[in-house]
Amino acid sequence: MLIIPVRFRWVFDTLHLCTPSNLGRILDELPISLDYTYERLLQGIPEEKQQYAHRLFRCLVAAMRPLSVEELAEIFAINFESYSAPKLAENPEEDILFTCPSLITITEDKGSKIVQFFPLSVKEFLTSDRLQISEVRSIRHFHISPDGAHTILAQACLTVLLHLGETIDKARLATSPLAFYAAQHWIYHAHFGNVAPQIQDAMKCLFNPRKPYLDSDIRCRFASGWSVPTNPPRSPVKTPWNGVVLCGVM
Repeated sequence: MLIIPVRFRWVFDTLHLCTPSNLGRILDELPISLDYTYERLLQGIPEEKQQYAHRLFRCLVAAMRPLSVEELAEIFAINFESYSAPKLAENPEEDILFTCPSLITITEDKGSKIVQFFPLSVKEFLTSDRLQISEVRSIRHFHISPDGAHTILAQACLTVLLHLGETIDKARLATSPLAFYAAQHWIYHAHFGNVAPQIQDAMKCLFNPRKPYLDSDIRCRFASGWSVPTNPPRSPVKTPWNGVVLCGVM
């Protein structure tokens, strides 16, 4: 597959749509720098897709490893206001590509389709002060702070863990593409910067000894290969402090 650098992709797409009568004007408006290219591409994201594009960008910035199409689709489906169970899209790859096709790419990796910035300098631009103070005010909200990026992934992970339920088996885990990532990495995102105070309510639910949430988290870790004992404990969580230690928080 031929991969076209983002700046040349912009030129190709622009010239492909122009007519002989406006060719001169189009040539004058072609991007003169990579930053300018990214600004134009951000401006081109339809208003109804901007919220999801920003969520996607933040996830790609903070993820501990490349996220798959299915994992991102589950994050897209989460309602962070209510922590309700996500309803997965029927065609997640199409949804992701339609959100911001010129700034990301989907590639095969060990049988899984993963989503990445393309080129990698997109990440640097989105987290830079240059975007935060851009003369194009309408795209400043795309600027990504590290705390904001890790917060959204921490929220997504906790939402998934809070909906796993008490029974953790292959069939249950198959309904949540993000489950393994959530169990393995939510603590890292929660520890980052000033994230923890913003997700206190969800963490209180997870550490509630009367609920099966933390038990589900631990068993999910066992299922994903994290510190797997010969016989995983049936109910490892007896108290909130016991759960804290098992999760590696302390």
